[in-house]
Amino acid sequence: MTCVLDTSGAGLSENGTFLWDVVAEDEAGALSEPSERWGFTIDTENQGPSVPVILAPTEGMLVTSLTPECVAGQVRDDDDTGGGHVFRVRLAGAAEYLEESEPVVVPQGEDAHWAPTVPLVEDTDHTLEVHAVDDGGFGLGAGLGHVLRVGRRFTPAPADAPDPAGRRQGG
Repeated sequence: MTCVLDTSGAGLSENGTFLWDVVAEDEAGALSEPSERWGFTIDTENQGPSVPVILAPTEGMLVTSLTPECVAGQVRDDDDTGGGHVFRVRLAGAAEYLEESEPVVVPQGEDAHWAPTVPLVEDTDHTLEVHAVDDGGFGLGAGLGHVLRVGRRFTPAPADAPDPAGRRQGG
């Protein structure tokens, strides 16, 4: 099978939508039915949203939940009325993300809230990153982030456990 791209038509231009389909030709010259139609848009007029601000947890904050609520906001997009925030969390210094959210869509001017579903690693620094995307999927702010520290969760001792001085509690 040979793949031939017909480029005899008009070239690509800015701010246009381009569609194509595929037709296979065998050695005898027989043609297949066209494939499903595909397309893409070149949009140079879309400016994209502004870089989001991470509101919580704050830089260097010690969180005691393994699935802390993360909040980002203060995004402006003059082309759209709403947009999404994509949250990413990874171990500090690691290349791979522990989790990446689907876009959390909120009306323009409102804060986006998200909590990881994958528990973070206790007693370890993590990096939280957030970027904003608009209705067309165009985004800014990738890599904007800061470190949060996940501390030990407090587990109260049973009522009848001795305290550090050796006395019994609760009884």
